[in-house]
Amino acid sequence: MTISGCLTKCLKPCRWAFRRIARIPIVQVLWRTAFDRRLLRRTAFIRRKPTRENAVAGVVLAYHVIEKGLTMPNRRLNFGHAAVFNLANACERFLRDFGEAPQVSHGIAVLRAYAAIHDHEARMADPDFWKTFEATLARLPDVPPAVEPQFTREAFYAANQAPFADFARSRHTVRHYAGPLSIERIRAAAHLAFETAPSACNRQHVRLRCICDATLREKILGIQGGSRGFGHLADKVLIVSADLDDTLDIKEHNDVYVEGGIFLMNLCYALHYHKIAHCVLVWFCNPANDAALRALISAIKETEAVVALLACGEAAETFSVAASPRRPFDEVYAEI
Repeated sequence: MTISGCLTKCLKPCRWAFRRIARIPIVQVLWRTAFDRRLLRRTAFIRRKPTRENAVAGVVLAYHVIEKGLTMPNRRLNFGHAAVFNLANACERFLRDFGEAPQVSHGIAVLRAYAAIHDHEARMADPDFWKTFEATLARLPDVPPAVEPQFTREAFYAANQAPFADFARSRHTVRHYAGPLSIERIRAAAHLAFETAPSACNRQHVRLRCICDATLREKILGIQGGSRGFGHLADKVLIVSADLDDTLDIKEHNDVYVEGGIFLMNLCYALHYHKIAHCVLVWFCNPANDAALRALISAIKETEAVVALLACGEAAETFSVAASPRRPFDEVYAEI
Protein backbone atom coordinates (compact mmCIF):
# COMPACT_ATOMS: atom_id res chain seq x y z
CA MET A 1 0.00 0.00 0.00
CA THR A 2 1.33 3.44 -0.87
CA ILE A 3 1.97 6.11 1.76
CA SER A 4 -0.94 8.21 0.50
CA GLY A 5 -3.22 5.18 0.59
CA CYS A 6 -2.13 4.40 4.12
CA LEU A 7 -2.78 7.96 5.25
CA THR A 8 -6.22 7.93 3.63
CA LYS A 9 -7.12 4.72 5.43
CA CYS A 10 -5.87 6.06 8.77
CA LEU A 11 -7.64 9.39 8.45
CA LYS A 12 -10.96 7.97 7.25
CA PRO A 13 -12.33 7.47 10.81
CA CYS A 14 -11.26 11.03 11.67
CA ARG A 15 -13.13 12.38 8.67
CA TRP A 16 -16.24 10.42 9.72
CA ALA A 17 -15.93 11.79 13.26
CA PHE A 18 -15.47 15.35 11.96
CA ARG A 19 -18.65 15.08 9.90
CA ARG A 20 -20.56 13.82 12.92
CA ILE A 21 -19.24 16.72 15.01
CA ALA A 22 -20.07 19.24 12.28
CA ARG A 23 -23.71 18.12 12.37
CA ILE A 24 -24.07 18.92 16.08
CA PRO A 25 -26.43 21.97 16.32
CA ILE A 26 -24.22 24.01 18.67
CA VAL A 27 -21.21 23.48 16.38
CA GLN A 28 -23.29 24.69 13.42
CA VAL A 29 -24.34 27.75 15.43
CA LEU A 30 -20.71 28.58 16.20
CA TRP A 31 -19.73 28.11 12.55
CA ARG A 32 -22.57 30.32 11.31
CA THR A 33 -21.70 32.96 13.89
CA ALA A 34 -18.09 32.95 12.68
CA PHE A 35 -19.32 33.28 9.09
CA ASP A 36 -21.49 36.31 9.96
CA ARG A 37 -18.64 37.86 11.94
CA ARG A 38 -16.29 37.49 8.97
CA LEU A 39 -18.77 39.35 6.76
CA LEU A 40 -19.14 42.14 9.33
CA ARG A 41 -15.36 42.54 9.61
CA ARG A 42 -15.24 43.46 5.92
CA THR A 43 -17.67 46.35 6.27
CA ALA A 44 -16.52 49.96 6.26
CA PHE A 45 -18.02 50.82 9.65
CA ILE A 46 -15.89 48.13 11.31
CA ARG A 47 -12.70 48.91 9.37
CA ARG A 48 -13.16 52.66 10.03
CA LYS A 49 -12.19 53.31 6.42
CA PRO A 50 -15.25 54.60 4.54
CA THR A 51 -15.72 53.40 1.00
CA ARG A 52 -17.55 55.54 -1.52
CA GLU A 53 -20.65 53.40 -1.01
CA ASN A 54 -20.43 53.83 2.74
CA ALA A 55 -19.96 57.59 2.39
CA VAL A 56 -23.04 57.79 0.12
CA ALA A 57 -25.04 55.98 2.80
CA GLY A 58 -23.84 58.50 5.38
CA VAL A 59 -24.99 61.45 3.28
CA VAL A 60 -28.39 59.86 2.58
CA LEU A 61 -28.97 59.08 6.25
CA ALA A 62 -27.97 62.62 7.22
CA TYR A 63 -30.25 64.38 4.74
CA HIS A 64 -33.15 62.05 5.51
CA VAL A 65 -33.13 63.27 9.12
CA ILE A 66 -33.53 66.86 7.91
CA GLU A 67 -36.14 65.89 5.32
CA LYS A 68 -38.21 64.30 8.06
CA GLY A 69 -37.99 67.54 10.02
CA LEU A 70 -39.05 69.58 6.98
CA THR A 71 -42.19 67.47 6.56
CA MET A 72 -43.15 67.22 10.23
CA PRO A 73 -46.55 68.40 11.43
CA ASN A 74 -46.24 71.54 13.57
CA ARG A 75 -42.67 72.08 12.36
CA ARG A 76 -40.68 74.51 14.48
CA LEU A 77 -38.01 76.88 13.22
CA ASN A 78 -34.31 76.36 13.94
CA PHE A 79 -34.86 72.66 14.55
CA GLY A 80 -32.15 70.01 14.42
CA HIS A 81 -28.94 72.03 14.64
CA ALA A 82 -26.85 68.92 15.33
CA ALA A 83 -28.44 67.12 12.37
CA VAL A 84 -27.76 70.10 10.09
CA PHE A 85 -24.10 70.14 11.17
CA ASN A 86 -23.92 66.40 10.52
CA LEU A 87 -25.31 66.76 6.99
CA ALA A 88 -23.04 69.69 6.16
CA ASN A 89 -19.99 67.77 7.39
CA ALA A 90 -20.99 64.60 5.52
CA CYS A 91 -21.32 66.57 2.28
CA GLU A 92 -17.98 68.31 2.82
CA ARG A 93 -16.20 65.00 3.50
CA PHE A 94 -17.71 63.37 0.44
CA LEU A 95 -16.80 66.26 -1.85
CA ARG A 96 -13.26 66.19 -0.47
CA ASP A 97 -12.75 62.42 -0.73
CA PHE A 98 -14.86 61.36 -3.69
CA GLY A 99 -16.05 64.41 -5.64
CA GLU A 100 -19.63 65.13 -6.63
CA ALA A 101 -22.54 62.68 -6.53
CA PRO A 102 -26.33 62.94 -6.92
CA GLN A 103 -26.80 62.21 -3.22
CA VAL A 104 -24.49 65.08 -2.25
CA SER A 105 -26.36 67.42 -4.58
CA HIS A 106 -29.61 66.46 -2.88
CA GLY A 107 -27.97 66.91 0.52
CA ILE A 108 -27.05 70.47 -0.45
CA ALA A 109 -30.59 70.96 -1.79
CA VAL A 110 -32.02 69.87 1.56
CA LEU A 111 -29.73 72.29 3.39
CA ARG A 112 -30.87 75.04 1.03
CA ALA A 113 -34.53 74.14 1.66
CA TYR A 114 -33.84 74.34 5.40
CA ALA A 115 -32.34 77.80 4.90
CA ALA A 116 -35.27 78.89 2.71
CA ILE A 117 -37.89 78.43 5.45
CA HIS A 118 -36.04 80.73 7.85
CA ASP A 119 -36.34 84.48 7.44
CA HIS A 120 -33.79 87.07 8.60
CA GLU A 121 -35.34 87.31 12.05
CA ALA A 122 -35.10 83.54 12.59
CA ARG A 123 -31.46 83.54 11.52
CA MET A 124 -30.57 86.37 13.84
CA ALA A 125 -31.78 84.25 16.76
CA ASP A 126 -28.62 82.14 16.34
CA PRO A 127 -26.19 83.82 13.91
CA ASP A 128 -23.22 81.59 14.75
CA PHE A 129 -25.15 78.49 13.74
CA TRP A 130 -26.09 79.97 10.38
CA LYS A 131 -22.51 80.84 9.51
CA THR A 132 -21.35 77.27 9.91
CA PHE A 133 -22.89 75.66 6.85
CA GLU A 134 -23.06 78.64 4.46
CA ALA A 135 -19.68 77.53 3.10
CA THR A 136 -21.14 74.12 2.31
CA LEU A 137 -24.03 75.72 0.43
CA ALA A 138 -21.52 77.73 -1.59
CA ARG A 139 -19.79 74.56 -2.80
CA LEU A 140 -22.64 73.79 -5.22
CA PRO A 141 -24.28 77.19 -5.84
CA ASP A 142 -26.46 76.03 -8.76
CA VAL A 143 -28.36 73.40 -6.77
CA PRO A 144 -31.90 74.69 -6.03
CA PRO A 145 -33.71 74.02 -2.72
CA ALA A 146 -35.25 70.57 -2.38
CA VAL A 147 -39.01 70.44 -2.80
CA GLU A 148 -40.85 68.08 -0.49
CA PRO A 149 -44.02 66.86 -2.28
CA GLN A 150 -47.33 68.01 -0.81
CA PHE A 151 -50.61 66.13 -1.08
CA THR A 152 -54.23 66.39 -0.19
CA ARG A 153 -55.66 63.18 1.24
CA GLU A 154 -57.84 62.72 -1.85
CA ALA A 155 -54.93 63.15 -4.28
CA PHE A 156 -52.67 60.82 -2.28
CA TYR A 157 -55.08 57.90 -2.62
CA ALA A 158 -56.22 58.73 -6.17
CA ALA A 159 -54.29 55.79 -7.66
CA ASN A 160 -55.71 53.13 -5.34
CA GLN A 161 -57.77 51.58 -8.15
CA ALA A 162 -55.14 52.23 -10.84
CA PRO A 163 -52.84 49.61 -12.45
CA PHE A 164 -50.29 48.23 -10.01
CA ALA A 165 -47.35 50.26 -11.36
CA ASP A 166 -49.21 53.51 -10.67
CA PHE A 167 -50.49 52.25 -7.32
CA ALA A 168 -47.00 51.18 -6.18
CA ARG A 169 -45.48 54.53 -7.14
CA SER A 170 -48.20 56.38 -5.23
CA ARG A 171 -47.29 54.84 -1.84
CA HIS A 172 -45.14 57.04 0.42
CA THR A 173 -44.25 57.20 4.08
CA VAL A 174 -46.69 59.51 5.86
CA ARG A 175 -46.06 61.12 9.26
CA HIS A 176 -49.15 63.34 9.44
CA TYR A 177 -52.04 61.61 11.21
CA ALA A 178 -55.44 62.94 12.20
CA GLY A 179 -58.27 61.24 14.03
CA PRO A 180 -58.93 57.65 15.15
CA LEU A 181 -58.41 54.60 12.95
CA SER A 182 -60.86 51.70 13.12
CA ILE A 183 -59.49 48.30 14.07
CA GLU A 184 -61.59 46.77 11.27
CA ARG A 185 -59.49 48.53 8.63
CA ILE A 186 -56.26 47.39 10.29
CA ARG A 187 -57.55 43.81 10.36
CA ALA A 188 -58.58 44.01 6.70
CA ALA A 189 -55.13 45.25 5.65
CA ALA A 190 -53.35 42.65 7.80
CA HIS A 191 -55.54 39.87 6.42
CA LEU A 192 -54.74 40.92 2.85
CA ALA A 193 -51.01 41.02 3.62
CA PHE A 194 -51.01 37.56 5.21
CA GLU A 195 -53.03 36.08 2.34
CA THR A 196 -50.69 37.33 -0.36
CA ALA A 197 -47.14 37.55 1.07
CA PRO A 198 -44.78 34.84 -0.24
CA SER A 199 -43.39 32.55 2.48
CA ALA A 200 -40.70 29.86 2.42
CA CYS A 201 -42.54 26.51 2.05
CA ASN A 202 -45.60 28.48 3.21
CA ARG A 203 -44.49 28.09 6.82
CA GLN A 204 -45.51 31.69 7.57
CA HIS A 205 -42.95 32.65 10.20
CA VAL A 206 -44.43 36.14 10.62
CA ARG A 207 -46.52 37.38 13.54
CA LEU A 208 -48.28 40.76 13.70
CA ARG A 209 -49.51 42.59 16.78
CA CYS A 210 -51.59 45.77 16.77
CA ILE A 211 -51.05 48.05 19.76
CA CYS A 212 -54.25 49.96 20.47
CA ASP A 213 -53.66 51.13 24.06
CA ALA A 214 -52.37 54.72 24.02
CA THR A 215 -50.14 54.38 27.09
CA LEU A 216 -48.52 51.18 25.82
CA ARG A 217 -48.12 52.70 22.38
CA GLU A 218 -46.26 55.69 23.82
CA LYS A 219 -43.88 53.45 25.77
CA ILE A 220 -43.11 51.28 22.74
CA LEU A 221 -42.42 54.28 20.50
CA GLY A 222 -40.20 55.68 23.24
CA ILE A 223 -38.10 52.50 23.19
CA GLN A 224 -37.81 52.59 19.39
CA GLY A 225 -36.87 56.29 19.47
CA GLY A 226 -37.39 57.18 15.80
CA SER A 227 -40.81 58.81 15.86
CA ARG A 228 -40.16 62.05 17.71
CA GLY A 229 -42.33 64.86 16.38
CA PHE A 230 -45.07 62.64 14.93
CA GLY A 231 -45.36 59.38 16.89
CA HIS A 232 -47.76 60.93 19.39
CA LEU A 233 -50.24 61.40 16.54
CA ALA A 234 -50.26 57.70 15.56
CA ASP A 235 -53.49 55.92 16.48
CA LYS A 236 -52.09 52.39 16.16
CA VAL A 237 -48.64 50.80 16.26
CA LEU A 238 -47.99 47.48 14.51
CA ILE A 239 -45.18 45.13 15.55
CA VAL A 240 -43.88 42.73 12.90
CA SER A 241 -41.95 39.73 14.22
CA ALA A 242 -41.02 36.27 12.96
CA ASP A 243 -40.65 33.01 14.85
CA LEU A 244 -37.40 31.02 14.67
CA ASP A 245 -39.37 27.95 15.69
CA ASP A 246 -40.65 27.90 12.11
CA THR A 247 -37.11 27.25 10.88
CA LEU A 248 -35.73 23.71 10.89
CA ASP A 249 -32.00 24.16 10.43
CA ILE A 250 -29.32 26.65 11.46
CA LYS A 251 -28.77 27.54 7.81
CA GLU A 252 -32.23 29.14 7.89
CA HIS A 253 -31.39 31.46 10.79
CA ASN A 254 -31.73 34.61 8.65
CA ASP A 255 -35.09 33.52 7.23
CA VAL A 256 -36.96 35.38 9.98
CA TYR A 257 -35.70 38.68 8.56
CA VAL A 258 -36.26 37.65 4.95
CA GLU A 259 -39.80 36.53 5.75
CA GLY A 260 -40.38 39.60 7.90
CA GLY A 261 -39.10 41.95 5.18
CA ILE A 262 -41.25 40.38 2.47
CA PHE A 263 -44.33 40.57 4.69
CA LEU A 264 -43.52 44.14 5.75
CA MET A 265 -43.56 45.45 2.17
CA ASN A 266 -46.75 43.53 1.44
CA LEU A 267 -48.29 45.03 4.57
CA CYS A 268 -47.32 48.53 3.45
CA TYR A 269 -49.12 48.01 0.14
CA ALA A 270 -52.14 46.57 1.96
CA LEU A 271 -52.27 49.53 4.36
CA HIS A 272 -52.00 51.95 1.44
CA TYR A 273 -54.80 50.12 -0.39
CA HIS A 274 -57.03 50.51 2.68
CA LYS A 275 -56.06 54.21 2.89
CA ILE A 276 -54.14 53.87 6.15
CA ALA A 277 -51.24 56.29 6.46
CA HIS A 278 -48.14 54.59 7.84
CA CYS A 279 -44.44 54.91 8.57
CA VAL A 280 -42.03 51.98 8.94
CA LEU A 281 -39.92 52.33 12.07
CA VAL A 282 -36.66 50.37 11.96
CA TRP A 283 -36.13 48.18 15.01
CA PHE A 284 -32.57 48.69 16.28
CA CYS A 285 -32.47 45.48 18.25
CA ASN A 286 -29.86 46.01 20.92
CA PRO A 287 -30.29 43.80 24.00
CA ALA A 288 -31.67 46.60 26.19
CA ASN A 289 -34.36 47.60 23.67
CA ASP A 290 -35.30 43.99 23.05
CA ALA A 291 -35.65 43.26 26.77
CA ALA A 292 -37.67 46.45 27.36
CA LEU A 293 -40.11 45.62 24.55
CA ARG A 294 -40.57 42.04 25.75
CA ALA A 295 -41.17 43.30 29.28
CA LEU A 296 -44.07 45.37 27.93
CA ILE A 297 -45.48 42.64 25.67
CA SER A 298 -45.05 39.24 27.28
CA ALA A 299 -46.83 37.55 24.35
CA ILE A 300 -43.70 37.93 22.20
CA LYS A 301 -42.06 34.52 22.45
CA GLU A 302 -38.38 34.06 23.24
CA THR A 303 -37.93 32.50 19.80
CA GLU A 304 -39.41 35.50 17.98
CA ALA A 305 -37.23 38.14 16.37
CA VAL A 306 -38.77 41.61 16.13
CA VAL A 307 -38.32 42.87 12.57
CA ALA A 308 -39.92 46.34 12.47
CA LEU A 309 -42.64 48.60 13.83
CA LEU A 310 -45.16 50.68 11.91
CA ALA A 311 -46.85 53.86 13.10
CA CYS A 312 -50.34 54.09 11.58
CA GLY A 313 -53.11 56.64 11.48
CA GLU A 314 -55.76 58.37 9.43
CA ALA A 315 -54.05 60.65 6.91
CA ALA A 316 -54.42 64.37 7.53
CA GLU A 317 -56.34 66.44 4.99
CA THR A 318 -53.07 67.94 3.69
CA PHE A 319 -49.49 66.84 4.33
CA SER A 320 -45.95 66.69 2.96
CA VAL A 321 -43.74 63.66 2.30
CA ALA A 322 -39.96 63.50 2.02
CA ALA A 323 -38.59 63.82 -1.52
CA SER A 324 -35.92 61.14 -0.91
CA PRO A 325 -34.81 60.66 -4.54
CA ARG A 326 -33.97 57.15 -5.67
CA ARG A 327 -30.63 56.01 -7.06
CA PRO A 328 -30.39 55.72 -10.85
CA PHE A 329 -31.77 52.31 -11.86
CA ASP A 330 -28.60 51.29 -13.71
CA GLU A 331 -26.65 51.80 -10.47
CA VAL A 332 -28.55 49.05 -8.67
CA TYR A 333 -29.44 46.68 -11.55
CA ALA A 334 -27.12 44.44 -13.55
CA GLU A 335 -27.46 41.69 -16.13
CA ILE A 336 -24.78 39.01 -15.90
